[in-house]
Amino acid sequence: MKFIIAAILCLCSLSVASAPKSCADYVDFLRLFYINGMFTPYTSYLDNKRELSKFQEKYLNSEMPSAGAVKGSYNNDEAALFQILQVTKQKLEEKSESTTELASYLDVMNQFLTGNVVTAGTQNYEVLLYTLADALGQFLPEMNHEQDYRQAYSALSRVMEGCSRTVLISHSQGNFYGNVVVETIYSQFTFPGGWRLSQYPMLGQVGVANPTEAVAGDFGGSNENLVRHLTNDNDLIMQGVRNIIGSIDSNFDTEFNKHDWSGHGLIDSYLLPSGQASHLASQIIDIVMNMTPVPVYKQTLTSSSVFSSYGSSRKSEMLDLNFIKGGLYRYREVPVSVIEEFEVAVSQGQYFNINVRGVYNFESITLP
Repeated sequence: MKFIIAAILCLCSLSVASAPKSCADYVDFLRLFYINGMFTPYTSYLDNKRELSKFQEKYLNSEMPSAGAVKGSYNNDEAALFQILQVTKQKLEEKSESTTELASYLDVMNQFLTGNVVTAGTQNYEVLLYTLADALGQFLPEMNHEQDYRQAYSALSRVMEGCSRTVLISHSQGNFYGNVVVETIYSQFTFPGGWRLSQYPMLGQVGVANPTEAVAGDFGGSNENLVRHLTNDNDLIMQGVRNIIGSIDSNFDTEFNKHDWSGHGLIDSYLLPSGQASHLASQIIDIVMNMTPVPVYKQTLTSSSVFSSYGSSRKSEMLDLNFIKGGLYRYREVPVSVIEEFEVAVSQGQYFNINVRGVYNFESITLP
């Protein structure tokens, strides 16, 4: 299926020789991209995006400045959701010993689906959540709709064209879509200027409340430095899914949350609690620091007799140089202080010969 999707999503690449300056200027900025899970009304999807923006401002901006508002792709799945709720209701009818008990279960389900704080007893809530997880187990493996992939791929591609470091935050069932989108985009996407994402990885993924067996599928398995996951040990939905169809293990020990008995909600169980939020932030920073920016040698034109232009990524400690004679080169592990001194040197060629040449590892930049 994913190969069919990859063919459908194939985009024609640009043939310009270098990333434009406006693109190169954003390589040290961070953009978050969000794909929601099930049981997420569109209004809640918008709330989640707003909360992710607040999270980014509070926990990430000091380390990696924002490239702009959180973007995303809304995962609807109305037809599948209707089927799951029908199965859940049937299972609850089988478990109920009276119409009163069934009404209590259905009331809890209504509160849960509308995003309200559940006021019923813990036992009723756990019965409902495990019943939902049981129903989910019947449908999740088949819930891969090409329309949702195309929508998410198109929206994420538009974001990637800005050349900022991008991290996809996929929540719950949205991880199924996120995984294939990341795999596909790495095999298809080309930055402005013709640079391939597969050569200059600037996209990562964090799977939150993840019901899949891995993050970013096969790509994540071979690029573990670009993926992470976060699942509460008290996430009842994920406990049920893990027991029924198997999924990635929980990796965060937490206590009961009176604002979200399920332990599953993106805002109340992952973004607002300081422990989870700090852990998520550290995961995102780890990912973005493992990214490799596209060549940025056209960031700044210079009157040097040695270079025609240069550019840098302070976050990745890279200095790209466009020699008037000799071609294009990227110098790695160059301290920010050296980059700054190079930029203001009276003679950049002389500074380079004394402080950069023969000191730092380098590689040739091959035009696409």
